[in-house]
Amino acid sequence: MLQEDKTPRVSVIIATYNSEKTIRVALDSVLNQQYQDWECIVVDGLSKDGTVAIVKEFCEKDSRFRCVSEKDNGIYDAFNKGWKMAKGEWIHYLGSDDYLTDEGFSKLMETEHPNVAIVSGHCYCIKLDGSIKENYSVEYYGCHQGKLTRRSAIESCGGFDESFKIMADMDLNFKIRSLDLGVDVVDSFVAYFAMDGASQKMSNVLKISSERLRVFKKHKSIIKFPMLKNIKVTVWQICSIIYRYFRRCSL
Repeated sequence: MLQEDKTPRVSVIIATYNSEKTIRVALDSVLNQQYQDWECIVVDGLSKDGTVAIVKEFCEKDSRFRCVSEKDNGIYDAFNKGWKMAKGEWIHYLGSDDYLTDEGFSKLMETEHPNVAIVSGHCYCIKLDGSIKENYSVEYYGCHQGKLTRRSAIESCGGFDESFKIMADMDLNFKIRSLDLGVDVVDSFVAYFAMDGASQKMSNVLKISSERLRVFKKHKSIIKFPMLKNIKVTVWQICSIIYRYFRRCSL
């Protein structure tokens, strides 16, 4: 266990709301890391179930866990609270229904990475049927659960733009890329990411598409043809949903 007066190198931020069914697995995965130079901050939005009680168990067990539970304005408000509270040089955002691999952080932190804002590994995506898909990071692109982002880079970009309710993480990633702050990709799987069933509903895909278009238009220096790019991604997602629907029906 770290001494209380030692500054951790990595700060893991977990935003929660009524997450009692999954949060223990997420926290156990942090606690049981091979890499031990961390703190874990849980930012809870006044859960009405047993989430906070579970988190407090971990806080009592290990002083590297901290918890704040108060009303927030959504996940990116919680994310902003988290990095502002963090003491670590590197920030990692873990979903309350996700969990870390045992050795991911160890491999990401084997070297210093002095000249980059992001150190990115890969993720295992857990599909709705329980099967696992490998999701690889390429340069700046990849699941945020596989990334460590330098705290100073998040701060210099003004944190997450809370006007985006779904795609603020993409927006922040584009900000860092547009400033050419740098990324190192390490061939290591960092986390298991639970694919959200809500994203598989047609109505939600259209909401996501609308917000993604706003992000693309904001970053025209990176996305040259935002409308065409967004149409391409949206059509692919819709086709994927239709394919999975008919596949389930055929089983």
